[in-house]
Amino acid sequence: MIVSRFQRNIGIAVVQPEDLQDLWTLRRIISPSDEISGETTRVIKQKGEFTRPDKGERISVRVSMEVESVKLDGTLERLRVTGKILDVSEEFLSKGEHHSMTVSIGRPLVIKKKHWQDFEAKLIHESSKPSERLILVAIDTREAGVGVLSGTHLKILPQIDSGISGKMYETQSSLSKYLSEVRDAISIMHKEGNRIVIFGPGLTKNALANLLSKDSRLASQTRIIEGLDVAGEDGLFVSLKSEALRRVISDATIATVQAVLDEAMKRIARNDDRVAMSLVGTLEAAKAGVVEACLASSKLFEKGVESSIVELLNSIEKFGGKTYLVDSSTDVGNQVDVMGGVLALLRYAIYRNT
Repeated sequence: MIVSRFQRNIGIAVVQPEDLQDLWTLRRIISPSDEISGETTRVIKQKGEFTRPDKGERISVRVSMEVESVKLDGTLERLRVTGKILDVSEEFLSKGEHHSMTVSIGRPLVIKKKHWQDFEAKLIHESSKPSERLILVAIDTREAGVGVLSGTHLKILPQIDSGISGKMYETQSSLSKYLSEVRDAISIMHKEGNRIVIFGPGLTKNALANLLSKDSRLASQTRIIEGLDVAGEDGLFVSLKSEALRRVISDATIATVQAVLDEAMKRIARNDDRVAMSLVGTLEAAKAGVVEACLASSKLFEKGVESSIVELLNSIEKFGGKTYLVDSSTDVGNQVDVMGGVLALLRYAIYRNT
């Protein structure tokens, strides 16, 4: 998240979310009675005898609001904030009216609080660090799957097909054109500091790596992994389960999340009570300050327990625990979903699991 200004002493933060993880963070930070300011849109109906009633002009409006409620729509990657207008740039909206503002990726937002809690300030500082992103490429001579792994969210680009039907039809020009298309897709998604990991059967991955080595922005960030012999979209999902990729991305969030999940499964297998597996039980442990690390599925935001999830994550942070929102676009997220959506490691047991 881009944090262009944060002055805790006067209660102001100016931020711009860059991905879904940032929207999750803002959902935890923005609370009722806070003041937010940003651009919103409003449709102005056209007047006239022959004007269609469903037609109107959509214009941008600068609005300041006192927050009453916040809701996350992870599917559409946006926050819906409702509240009372404090100030507005256009005459067709008035102070005191209720209004809904959409907070979306790439749009700046000003947040003003009477008091910033320590964990909220920590979230702002941590989110301002450069986004951790991995570009994964699963490629062979026929197809290439390209995905961007940010935290625990995997965004898959449209698959790229080579059009080469077999080795006997493969020509140098057709292969070069195919590899250039893959390189262009990578280049568009690449940001400074991103790592690029290429894998797949055969030598096509080596040819792609050689092509990327000619681009100074991409050369030093590119790495080949051997032993992953599935290409296309399937290859991307298979790679996230492989030990080979985990060794390369051992410092990435998804590797940390996988380690927490593995430890939780070990504790469950040996009837170790230092694990919580439900929203109610984990919230109880969080309020007692005994949660060491917690995995919470983003799907919980779709189940009408959004406020409880925010309370859970914020309670854990207040006592120094680690929290990870996991996305079901990856296998780790799916496993947490199957186990009820919440899984936590406890510093010590406070009750027996049944």
